[in-house]
Amino acid sequence: MKQLSASEARLIQIEVLKAFRNMCLENNLRYSLYAGTLIGALRHKGFIPWDDDIDVAMMRDDYERFHALFADKCPINYLKLYDSRDESMFHFPFMKLADTRTLQVSPGKEQDVLELGLHIDIFAIDGMPRYRWLAIFHLLVLKFIRHCDEMSFLRIGVKGRSFVKRCVVILFKIITFGAKPPFWHRLHNKLASVYKVSDTRWAGNTVWGYAEKELVPKECYDGELQVCFENECFSAFGGADTYLRTVYGDYMKPPPGEVQLGNHVVASYMK
Repeated sequence: MKQLSASEARLIQIEVLKAFRNMCLENNLRYSLYAGTLIGALRHKGFIPWDDDIDVAMMRDDYERFHALFADKCPINYLKLYDSRDESMFHFPFMKLADTRTLQVSPGKEQDVLELGLHIDIFAIDGMPRYRWLAIFHLLVLKFIRHCDEMSFLRIGVKGRSFVKRCVVILFKIITFGAKPPFWHRLHNKLASVYKVSDTRWAGNTVWGYAEKELVPKECYDGELQVCFENECFSAFGGADTYLRTVYGDYMKPPPGEVQLGNHVVASYMK
């Protein structure tokens, strides 16, 4: 395998993003650049210099349609859509669209049991209960389920694990009757999609977000902006500025140098 430079890896990620954008346009699906990728588009017109991943978001209905249409509508045979409903050992509660010609090595995570290529992350935007305290409780419940999902992947006999941590894993498996990852996947998705955005005040990334910071007025996800990212045009939700200020504060001001670190990719290769 040939190791890719950071710039070569970024070019492949952008190609995956462009393929995703084109599929959305062809099938009338709304999407938006999201999180750090959206900040990068507005502040740097491309990647945040120290960032190493690409995030997009879709309203839940479009997210589900993309999942359903992908197998028949994707024109590129080396792209694969990963979802916990299709891959029982895929432990993320969101989708990833990956280039299977490549291999991405991420920081050591015991539960990374699938080999993933360079990819983009695709998040669903869901509704929440109308009352703020109930919405926060809903987000905390989903965060707890997410941790249970991750714990279900842990193996008891991993070399180097401390006695205390091993006991915690054993206790978790006893309390949950050894529930396997697919159970937690289904529960996570079912709870996340209970509330329709149209029926509530709030909307956000309820399965992988920033807890109560995800309490963003649903109107932020209305409308559409066109933004530049690495010399390409992509879509963003109309209330992108309000969303980013709610979640990140003054996002146009770069953070201190000591936190300007990428944390998703150790190395990437072309097979």
